[in-house]
Amino acid sequence: MDFSLAHLPTLSTFSYSDLRRFAGIFLTYNKNRYLVMPRRKTQQPEPLKRFKVDGVEVEVRDADTWLIGRGLHKQKDWELKADRMLESVFPDYFVPDPFSAGQLIWKEPPRGANYMRTASSFAIEMQLRGFSDPEVDDDSSLRKRSYQHVKKHILALKDALEEENRSSV
Repeated sequence: MDFSLAHLPTLSTFSYSDLRRFAGIFLTYNKNRYLVMPRRKTQQPEPLKRFKVDGVEVEVRDADTWLIGRGLHKQKDWELKADRMLESVFPDYFVPDPFSAGQLIWKEPPRGANYMRTASSFAIEMQLRGFSDPEVDDDSSLRKRSYQHVKKHILALKDALEEENRSSV
């Protein structure tokens, strides 16, 4: 197969005198025909506290000092909801130690009652506890995001508790 550019027209053969030919290109590729001023930087609230740990700056914030940005309010709302789910799940897996006052132990529920086994069973349990809108049938956020968040934190708490129990013995 012979590939040659000889059959293509050169730029000098195009006529630029009739601009109507190019009007559709402008409207198709540049839908916003007006110059847009850059977005002004948002004024971020100061954190409650700021300090350094091993050279890393740490900021302490609460609901009144969250960072302002596009979509951040929805992210923070979800984080609060996921934390409430974690608080709801915690007593089912961490129970008081009957032999040590004030100590907790990890107690995995029986297989039938262990809703943290799968994301689907977690979503069903959270829907029963009222963490989703009853008018919405979609539990994908519970299965995909909330389950991962809660499971990660529950396992981290379990590991921390086991480490504390090993060091105290």
